[in-house]
Amino acid sequence: QRTIINNFMERASLAVLKDMAFSENAAYRQKAVTDILAARKLIEVEAVRLAAGRRAPTKALEDIIAQELLLIQKGDIDYKIIAQKDFEFHFGLIELSSNAVYYSVMSVFSALAQDMTQNFYRGRADLFTTYVDKHGQIAAAIKKGDAPLAVALLEEILQHGERAYKNLNS
Repeated sequence: QRTIINNFMERASLAVLKDMAFSENAAYRQKAVTDILAARKLIEVEAVRLAAGRRAPTKALEDIIAQELLLIQKGDIDYKIIAQKDFEFHFGLIELSSNAVYYSVMSVFSALAQDMTQNFYRGRADLFTTYVDKHGQIAAAIKKGDAPLAVALLEEILQHGERAYKNLNS
């Protein structure tokens, strides 16, 4: 028998990141989660700044928020469904940026991000209502062209979610 050790920095891939993000090894898992969430925050915050700066049309976001509110009204706490809607909202922010590179990068990360979002809501479905409220505030700030407010609201939920996710997976 033999053991092969791969240097993940030399053989980087989404599959490796996913393995690390869901690893039984707490140190690898924390490193991957921290790095993935930092990259997401970097792109998403700049995307919302761009969208608000040009007062991007928010109809698509408003439609997603309406669907999220309907889930809340129905009392639907299926973590897979609420994770999907939450991801759609955040991916919608990337689309509103009109930055093709941000969109492409997040498209590549899409499956991993959705898996992580499901993992998050599996343990914290109770936060969905709070986040949907913030989604509405973010959409309104984009519509008004208030980039500082949109960024602040997004950073607030991303930081809150990051802390909660790390607590679930520590």
